[in-house]
Amino acid sequence: AFTGSSYSAYDDNVDVHRQVELMARTFETGVSSFGSCWGLQIAAVACGGKVELNPKGREVGVGRKVLLSSEGRDHPMFSGKKSAFEVFESHSDEVTELPEGGVLLAGNDHTSVQAMAVDRNGTSSWFVQYHPEYDLKYFSSLIRIRTERMTKMGFFKREEDVGVYCDELNELHDDPTRKD
Repeated sequence: AFTGSSYSAYDDNVDVHRQVELMARTFETGVSSFGSCWGLQIAAVACGGKVELNPKGREVGVGRKVLLSSEGRDHPMFSGKKSAFEVFESHSDEVTELPEGGVLLAGNDHTSVQAMAVDRNGTSSWFVQYHPEYDLKYFSSLIRIRTERMTKMGFFKREEDVGVYCDELNELHDDPTRKD
C-alpha cells in the first residue's frame, strides 16, 4: 500500500523518482497495489499519466460529492458504496491525464480523478485520491499540526479557530452516535 506524502509527483527530486520507479516495478512484476493520495499520483505517473498542481487550490477536510463513474459503480472496490459520498481529503495536486489503461472510477467538482484502477500484467491495482485510512481523531491531529499553514491558506480565520474545530472533531470521534 502506498499512502500520502508531502512530495509532488511532478517534482524533479531523487526521492520522487525512486518512489515512482518502485511503483513502476510493482506493475512490471504483476504485484497488485493499493494507494491513497500520493499512491494514486505516483501510479498515474509510473504508467504514463500526468499529475499537476490543482488550479482550484488545496482540497482539505471533507471532500464533498465524490461521484462514482459507471465503471466505479460496477467496480469491486466500491461494492455496496453509494454513488455519491464524502471522504477525508488533503492534497494540492491532481491527476490531469489518466495513464493508458487507467480507468476512472470516481471524481468530484474539485478533483476529477478521485479513484482509478489500473490493470497490468494480469493484476488489478486500485487507487484513490482521498484518505480512507484517516479517522476523525487522526485527521484532527493533522489539521492541528498544520495550524499556521491552514490559517495562512484561508481555511480558518484565526489560529484559535483551528483548535476549536479540532476539539469538535475529537468529540465526534469519541461519540460517533452524535447527530449534530
